[in-house]
Amino acid sequence: MKDELVSFEVAKLAKEKGFNLKCYWFCTYKRKVPTNEQSFFPELGQYKDFNESSKGFYEFFSLPTQSLLQRWLREVHNIEASVLPIWDDLEDIRKDLPKYYYWNYYLDTFNLNKKDECKTYEEALEKGLKVALELIK
Repeated sequence: MKDELVSFEVAKLAKEKGFNLKCYWFCTYKRKVPTNEQSFFPELGQYKDFNESSKGFYEFFSLPTQSLLQRWLREVHNIEASVLPIWDDLEDIRKDLPKYYYWNYYLDTFNLNKKDECKTYEEALEKGLKVALELIK
């Protein structure tokens, strides 16, 4: 079991919305994959706010875990992004695998559109985090 990192797209949006917590991972426009800070900046501490960093012509994006970004949204912006499992057949939930949807308490909406159906909790949380970030003005 491990904490999932957000995608480049969500990390970029989080930076635009003011996310400024220290992270162990980062990404850039050129290198959109998670990069460990120790491999690039061994002289720095273990965690850094990469959204405030720049080296040469790279733009850096802090790459938080989904749970860290979820907590930041809740504590800083009072926006709760949650995920709920839904079974197709409620009479016998053991035979079917659940589908996951995100719940946004700020909008008080539960999204059950077929296009938003996700196979994993993490996939649904990623979508919910993106929608939550888009609410911030």
